[in-house]
Amino acid sequence: MIDKFKQILNINLDKYLMSYGSLFIQTIIFFVLWLVPNRIYFCWVVPLISIFCAVFSSNGLVLVQLILFDMLSYSSFPSLNFDAFPITIVIEACFILLGLIVMLGKKIGQQKLIKFRLGAVGASLILFSILGLISSIINYFTYDYSIRQGYNKLGLLIALGICFIVVVYLVMINTINIDNTSYVSKVLYFWNLFILVEILVNYIKINSQSLNENPFVLGWSNSKNVTALGLEVGIPFLALIWNSNKKRIDAIILALISVVTIFLSKSRGAELTIILVIILSVFIVCYKPRQIKQTIKNGSFILIGIFTLVLLMIVCIPQIKEIVSNLLNSLTNLSGREGVWELCMDLFNRSPIIGSSWSSFYQIGDYFVVTGLDNVTPPFFALGHNTFITLLACLGVVGILWFVFFSYETIFSSITFAKKEQILPLITFFIIGLVHGMIDNTFFAPVYLFPYLIIFSQYEMLNSYEYSYIKKNSNQINFKSI
Repeated sequence: MIDKFKQILNINLDKYLMSYGSLFIQTIIFFVLWLVPNRIYFCWVVPLISIFCAVFSSNGLVLVQLILFDMLSYSSFPSLNFDAFPITIVIEACFILLGLIVMLGKKIGQQKLIKFRLGAVGASLILFSILGLISSIINYFTYDYSIRQGYNKLGLLIALGICFIVVVYLVMINTINIDNTSYVSKVLYFWNLFILVEILVNYIKINSQSLNENPFVLGWSNSKNVTALGLEVGIPFLALIWNSNKKRIDAIILALISVVTIFLSKSRGAELTIILVIILSVFIVCYKPRQIKQTIKNGSFILIGIFTLVLLMIVCIPQIKEIVSNLLNSLTNLSGREGVWELCMDLFNRSPIIGSSWSSFYQIGDYFVVTGLDNVTPPFFALGHNTFITLLACLGVVGILWFVFFSYETIFSSITFAKKEQILPLITFFIIGLVHGMIDNTFFAPVYLFPYLIIFSQYEMLNSYEYSYIKKNSNQINFKSI
């Protein structure tokens, strides 16, 4: 009946659902939600879109943007203490999963048999969720957190939440059936636009009301570091849009505004990382298929021009000079991170093999409460301001081994991607997490993790096991047939 309805209207709904127009409308809807103080009356928005997409499409790709836009639409930071956890997040997440399950059911019904796919990084994500669950269960029965507000229970709930996220990823992977890798770039285009408009509105509101607040604290983001990281994520893909179509000057302008905004945020981790992102994005812009030497030559000329321009700006513009001076001076100031890292290592030493589980986040939160680095009350969820040290605290040595495997799957999936122009953006995205993760939180932060799941759910992605199987059974690999 649905197909007949679409034939009568003579439309391809998937085409429109994945268009710039559809994404623009959804961006406006979720931006309005961000402006609304009481969200409970509007938690029907995500279910409605999920149901509509599930009924009129069998392609899970048309639902992936809901995960990102919904996160950006929260105007107050969601509590991870679970006693005050917004019920709307649970409702919306369940409806997104339900929509994907309906699509998977329709696909199974049409094809009668479906080959289950792990996707590009499915194996490492499954392992990650299992390790976190095992560590949380072991710590639940072997370590008494009763004097610390029952943190073992909170850690176990986080482990179950991570399992839920991985299930969403796996169902999404197995519902995507259209090769449209440009859709991810479209989504991240509106992702950056969404964040920039929120910052602008926040800035106007703060100045008009003479408030002493940071315009980069957006609700879903509780610090300038989180907001700046969110902007970094989309920049390689904005460069890719311009590489694909030189008429898309709007994409490059959006990327430049994002870069300037990151420097204005005074987020040290983001400012250091963005320098590397700019260098790599220049080569993304200049990339020409089968013309690597020309790409490198053009990119080098542009970088020399940028370096010269920046040098002149530092010399001639006092404000730019001050930003650079503050950045250089901040390199020796860890802003209390050394204490957090020492605590993380203590947690690692207590359980070096499997770590102290996700309940470590609440013990780290205690550090912020006691030291007064943040005006919060326990139980407070906080991260270790370093991806690798945080992994040691939570999952121990097995966590570091997992991260090696995870990095291998990510890099392998990137360099074997069929569309060669997307390889460098994928690698750049991974590098953002790697470099920024040295002094801030990346792989544990939803602002990086959720885009990661979307970016590495593209239809042409291969994991190493699929690649090895095909290589063994075929003399020629046909990526587009997978």
